[in-house]
Amino acid sequence: MDNPDRRQNPVSSQISAKDIDIEALRPTTHYLSNGIPLDVFTSDAVEIMRLDVVFEAGKAYTDNPLTAIAAMALVTEGTTEHSAKEIANFLNFRGITIERSLDSLNTGFTIYLQNKYLDEFLPLLKEIFICPTFPKEEFDIYLNKKRQEFEKQQQKTSYIASVNCIKELFGNEGPFSKYLSADDFDNITVDDVRAFHKQFYSWDNCRIFLAGNITSDNIESINRTFGDIVFDKTPPPIEPKSPTIQSVIKSINMPAAVQTSIRIGKIIDLPWNSMEFAKLMVANNLLGGYFGSRLMMNVREDKGYCYGIFSSMQVERNAIYMVISTEVGTDVTQAAVNEIYNEIRRLQSEPVPDDELQRTKSFMIGDFMRSVDGVYELLERQRTFFASHSNDSFTKNYLNAIESTTAEEIMALATKYFKTDEFVQITVGNI
Repeated sequence: MDNPDRRQNPVSSQISAKDIDIEALRPTTHYLSNGIPLDVFTSDAVEIMRLDVVFEAGKAYTDNPLTAIAAMALVTEGTTEHSAKEIANFLNFRGITIERSLDSLNTGFTIYLQNKYLDEFLPLLKEIFICPTFPKEEFDIYLNKKRQEFEKQQQKTSYIASVNCIKELFGNEGPFSKYLSADDFDNITVDDVRAFHKQFYSWDNCRIFLAGNITSDNIESINRTFGDIVFDKTPPPIEPKSPTIQSVIKSINMPAAVQTSIRIGKIIDLPWNSMEFAKLMVANNLLGGYFGSRLMMNVREDKGYCYGIFSSMQVERNAIYMVISTEVGTDVTQAAVNEIYNEIRRLQSEPVPDDELQRTKSFMIGDFMRSVDGVYELLERQRTFFASHSNDSFTKNYLNAIESTTAEEIMALATKYFKTDEFVQITVGNI
């Protein structure tokens, strides 16, 4: 099999950013009788319904992040009306799956089911969210399992590098820096989990998302189930302060490691809804945003230092940060770091050739189209907006940036925002 030449432009799909109808990507938003918002994406072609329920109940809301993690994991392990086994049997018999996700600020549940089971499932789902019992026996089993997982994670250079990068960017006490420690396992009780659930699984700070072949009866069923919940107004969600930009170089020695994990990151001091940030994302994609990027072509293809290297932009609530990530051989750690900074400086000092710029823009258009290709993807996109307190004005800027950003603008933006003396640099391995 021949290796692809990633320097060649892909076959054009003839799709232009200006041809994308943003209005068609938006949900139909309903409000339940008690005010809970419900975002709906409908497609006759989708047989399985996706139902997402998201609470402002992330790790940042507790001193011990394990309480938020355990509350998410154990909420289905028994209620005042049903045992864990009864719940599991109900779900398995009907082919209903529940996936869970947790970040600094949110806990989310993603449920896949057939439409015909919605009416009988919703009362159980309400019960799971409102009156879980968190049995002590299940808690102890989960805690032991989670401790073993944590101990394994501590042996991974990639995990240690990522955690340290975020903590250096946002500070040890910041809302985005709540990672597990060994002490957390000794300083938690099942009552802590129950208290966390009672306080933060608040319907006042909840949003529901629905995608599939949705009917008015489905929407009415959700309103009938959740619209009668009475809740008190809770404190507003956390609004993190923008972190202070500062640089640090940190190496962590792990003698048993067979490779070095590198994380090079920085805060991007721009609002998410600015056109300047959208154009900066074009620069980031050129640098390391996809498989044909400069970092990939240099560090992987030409030097052979790694299997993959990427630069990503993460939009959090009131904060944006950039991280370059890779794993390399111990003997080429410094050489790889040098090449990363070389590519940043080249982006700042040399105009990007037109064919390379167009190739990157073609990738960005294709990647965007994949991200909205279906109602599940549209739901996921809307959830991201909810989590970061952003909206689709970001999309409008992003598409306009793909259409209009010039080589000269990329040089200026890279010079302004990719200053090498402002990066946090973390290396973890046998170094």
